[in-house]
Amino acid sequence: MAIPVQKVTINGKQYPFHLGIGAMRIVAMKTGQGNYKLTELDKLMEESSMESLGVIVWAGLKSGAAKQEEDFDMSIEDVEEILIEDPPAMDNLLNKTEEAAEEIEDAEEGNQEKGNDES
Repeated sequence: MAIPVQKVTINGKQYPFHLGIGAMRIVAMKTGQGNYKLTELDKLMEESSMESLGVIVWAGLKSGAAKQEEDFDMSIEDVEEILIEDPPAMDNLLNKTEEAAEEIEDAEEGNQEKGNDES
């Protein structure tokens, strides 16, 4: 199951947002937090500092733009700044991250059950 690209609104502007393997690879490279699987997004979010949260959001926005074949030229600092200006957007993005984690977990459980059925 592919993780859908979601739309998020920050300061009145819509952006595509996608947390998948590419985004998680970026997070691992930028933060050094490389020991997480996609199914552990919730754990990563719980253990992240504010700095890491900015990287996670930035990676999701960057990945979403790439998936939608849109240009993306914001820096991590740009993303952090617009999130400071729009605190409800941060809550919304955290919810989107939790939703993505749940979708990944559901897909993995479905794949495991399917594998067990074929045994």
